[in-house]
Amino acid sequence: MLPGDNIPSFDNKIITLGEIKKVVQDYFHNHSEIGYYRWDNIQGLLNKLAEHANNAEVQNSEIDSNKLRQEMKEIESNKRIALDLTNKPLPNPVQSQKSSEEPVQVSNPTNELKNDKAENKDPIKSLGKEKQNEDYAKEIKSLKDKNEDYVKKIKNLKDEYVREIKSLKQENDKYLKDYNKLITAHNNNVELFNKRQKESEVERMKYEKSIATWRENYDNLDEQLKSKRKEYNTLYQMNESLREEASQYQSALGDARNYRLGDNDANNPTQLTKDIEIIQDSISNFCKIKGGVDINEQHLTSLLEKYKCKIEEPGDKVLLKAALQRYIIETIIDKTDEYLKKELTPDEKDKHIELEVINSTKNYLTTIKQLINTRKGTDKVSDAAPTKISQLVMAVLGDRGFCLDNDGKEHEFVLELKKEIIGIMNNLRTIKKEDKRKDNEEMAAEIIRNVIKMFVFRIKVLEPPGEIEWIDKDAKLDPTIMEVGNLEDDNHEDYTVNLCSFPLIGVSLKSEKDRKVLVPAKIIAIRPPKAEQKNTTKMNKLINFNLFGKSEPKKRNNSTGSNNSTEY
Repeated sequence: MLPGDNIPSFDNKIITLGEIKKVVQDYFHNHSEIGYYRWDNIQGLLNKLAEHANNAEVQNSEIDSNKLRQEMKEIESNKRIALDLTNKPLPNPVQSQKSSEEPVQVSNPTNELKNDKAENKDPIKSLGKEKQNEDYAKEIKSLKDKNEDYVKKIKNLKDEYVREIKSLKQENDKYLKDYNKLITAHNNNVELFNKRQKESEVERMKYEKSIATWRENYDNLDEQLKSKRKEYNTLYQMNESLREEASQYQSALGDARNYRLGDNDANNPTQLTKDIEIIQDSISNFCKIKGGVDINEQHLTSLLEKYKCKIEEPGDKVLLKAALQRYIIETIIDKTDEYLKKELTPDEKDKHIELEVINSTKNYLTTIKQLINTRKGTDKVSDAAPTKISQLVMAVLGDRGFCLDNDGKEHEFVLELKKEIIGIMNNLRTIKKEDKRKDNEEMAAEIIRNVIKMFVFRIKVLEPPGEIEWIDKDAKLDPTIMEVGNLEDDNHEDYTVNLCSFPLIGVSLKSEKDRKVLVPAKIIAIRPPKAEQKNTTKMNKLINFNLFGKSEPKKRNNSTGSNNSTEY
């Protein structure tokens, strides 16, 4: 048994042979004066060993049974050696002291040896040794049993560890398999990444090459652009110079070839429509016969007979007012036409400037047309000149004709016509209150001027010139060109025209294809007698019956109002 190996000791302690050796050496060194060992000396040694074992740390190591047997044999052997030592003399300590040259006085060993022998022969002490050996045997058996328990536990733990190791190995194999898959996928991705990186590098080189080419082309185009800008600036300056020159020519010609009226022109179709509606409202206010107005029924009845109107209800003020409106408009237009056809003496030319302008324009246009027709030329302005001159003259008359002069004095013709219109109105109706009558009469001059300007001059600025048309009595209703004022629903099929109170105004009114309506005619409708109504219905069905025996509604040209106005 080598030093450092573990052996059982007292009180379940474990002490090494090295420790025993150290204790024995210390003991004999401290008692070097003893010449021969006696039993009490050995007993003191064993007590020291026991005390040292009791103070040693407990080691919970697992003890192998074979090792315990071997250690027990060694203990028995040591015990025998210890007993043999009691009968043998120790080395002379004096000699050992001489070797170290230190003088030592040695006591007589003979008496001590005798005492030891006497103690060995003591039966009580022998019994104590046997008792101690039995205790050792019991302790060894207990340790053996514990060792067997430890062996069983170790076996169980070993089996459990084997099973756990097997399970961990299986799990490890699974993880290893997944890991290998991931490694393979990673390697594939790395390979693919490297491949795409190479491709992207190739593409990058191509892209950089194309960018270099593009930059080169851009620089060339930039140089060309700068050159073109210089040329543009030069041409722009030349163009502005030519434009200014052409503008002068255009201004001189008055844009002779263009008949179209601009959006800001006072005589464009949209503006004419708005102004005509204002005239309608002012005439309607002027011809009122309600609210403090006495009606001369006899004279109004004669007026209705003039227009061959049928009175469905006696005292129908709507029909009476419509007849008054038409009569006023017709009177203003007829009197103006008579005035414009009048022959002027040289002394009257300054007095009737509008008439002189119209007559001079007619003569001038006649001369211009004669020149165009009898002389050769290549310009296109000549053909447009008469129309353009007529437009300009009508525009001037439509703005300034029959207006107040610079001193605020009314035109002579307007004064005469105003008196006549007021006389007609007073003959047909009487306004009771003086102040309202005067206000009503003050409206007459403005209405006369506006009707003349619009109906005689302004609508003729259009190209083709505008026209007015009064809808005939008993004409079939046509919503595309008429506005019915006395019907609450849209069922116009059985109605006809009883009276037209405001004329239809438009362009090319005789042509259903080219007709453009500025303002529809205002009419009063009436339902014809039943017999006549049946005949009319049958006639319409016959007209609308086609070859297949199916009736087809009559198609109309929907050219009403400003939606179908002609642009000029």
